Amino acid sequence: LDAIRAHLPHIVVMFGEGNFDAPMMVHGTQVPGTPEMKKVKDTITWKYEETANGGRVNIATANADALKAIHAFLRYQITDHKTGDPLDITKR
Repeated sequence: LDAIRAHLPHIVVMFGEGNFDAPMMVHGTQVPGTPEMKKVKDTITWKYEETANGGRVNIATANADALKAIHAFLRYQITDHKTGDPLDITKR
């Protein structure tokens, strides 16, 4: 839990600044959606929230291009990390 709670706030700061180097380093390739998210970084809000199981990052945007990029990024992460999370988009 401590590792998750230390990592996610750092990711929120980096992604909020348009810095998506960490996913590229982890995956060894440019992760889908990151170039587009970098271009429209000012239209995306990243917010860390602590949960009982560690934490999560809430991502919000009203920009259609940003939303498409975010979905591509998350689908890649889910698939590559084999998290078992659904790939279908639903509102929380």
